[in-house]
Amino acid sequence: MEVMAEKTGRRRVVPIEPGLYSLLLEAFSAASEREQLVIPRNSLRCSNLWRDFGVICKRAKLERWAKWCHVLRKNCETDWAQRFPQYVISAWSGHSIEVSARHYLQVPEELYKEASASKSLQDATKCQTAGRPK
Repeated sequence: MEVMAEKTGRRRVVPIEPGLYSLLLEAFSAASEREQLVIPRNSLRCSNLWRDFGVICKRAKLERWAKWCHVLRKNCETDWAQRFPQYVISAWSGHSIEVSARHYLQVPEELYKEASASKSLQDATKCQTAGRPK
C-alpha cells in the first residue's frame, strides 16, 4: 500500500497485514461497481478522520479510543519490531530509529510472560542469587 505523509509530502510503501488485506478484499468484493473506496469520504484527504473513526466505531459497536491513531501506530510498530529489522520499520513508518524507540516501541506483556517461563532465564536467576546471603 502506498502512503503519503501530509507533513512532508513524501510517499512510502507499507505492507498490509494479511488480516487487513482479507477484510479489504471482502469489502471490495461486496462493493458495487461504482464504489471506489472502502470507507466513502468526500475527499481523499483525511480532513476529519477523528470524527469518521468515531462513526465507524459506533456502527461496529466498539469502544472509541482516546488517541486511536497513535495507539494503532504504536501497536503496529511493536508487532513489526518482533519480526523485522528496525531500519525496515523506520522506512515503513516514516521516521527515524530514535523516534521509533522513544515514542512508539513498547514491550508487549506476552514477552514478559515468555521470559519468566523460560527455563534458561530461571536457571540464570538462580545462579545469580545462589551466592547471596539470606
